[in-house]
Amino acid sequence: MSPRRRLLRWVGWFAVVNAALLALVGLRYLWHYAALGRAVSWSYALVAYVGHLSALACMPLLLLLVPVVALLPRPRLVLPLGVFVGSAGVAFVLLDSLVFAENRYHLNVLTFTLLEPQTWAFLVLYFLVALAIEAMLAGWVWQRTAQPPTRRIGWSVGLALGACFVAGHLVHAWAEAHYDMSVTAFTRYLPLYHPLRNPGLLARLGLIDRMRARERSGRIGNERLEQPHAARPPARRSVRSASEVTRSSSCVAKSAAPPPSQCAARSATSSA
Repeated sequence: MSPRRRLLRWVGWFAVVNAALLALVGLRYLWHYAALGRAVSWSYALVAYVGHLSALACMPLLLLLVPVVALLPRPRLVLPLGVFVGSAGVAFVLLDSLVFAENRYHLNVLTFTLLEPQTWAFLVLYFLVALAIEAMLAGWVWQRTAQPPTRRIGWSVGLALGACFVAGHLVHAWAEAHYDMSVTAFTRYLPLYHPLRNPGLLARLGLIDRMRARERSGRIGNERLEQPHAARPPARRSVRSASEVTRSSSCVAKSAAPPPSQCAARSATSSA
């Protein structure tokens, strides 16, 4: 196996390993996602989650490392560069998940300027920890690529991740054209996620009828509003009526006032 081919194989598998690592780090996004009671919502969420985080992990590595491998197929150059890029991606997703869990927004150019120095220090710490993990993963993948492949598992994994990425965008475009908010609501839960939004193209291709879809969406919304809500027992509150308050205050006043015998004794002492 030539050095260039082995490096290309390493880049592909290292990107897949990084996709799995990002999916593990970003589980917090799914934890905060609340579907609107439809199975298709969670199905879309899982497909879009896998496809988008795979794209976040694979695209920077492939776009940066493949040209470097084509020009300079040197492991001492390609492996450290891949480790650096992968560590930056892991640190970014980890910090973004924490920021989203606390403030419900994602990191971008504007929010980076609002970060406090303490947050920047934590980002550096996350990067150093990710650097150590990525270095171990890079060495493990490099050892695995020493042997020639016996099966085309890599192509199957790549096609599966690409299918998730494309399917997520197509389902989102279809849901937005049909005004299905249970699907499109997942967009705000992923960082740097810009799904396909072109219902006009689908209408021009004759794939949807926007007027009928709008009427159907309004009808479903009205049906949800007209559904009787489940009766909930009233919350028990420690609120007393005015008579109880008056009665308790009079009791407190009586208990605080001294008995007549003590009042007489005090008056006799004062007169003496």
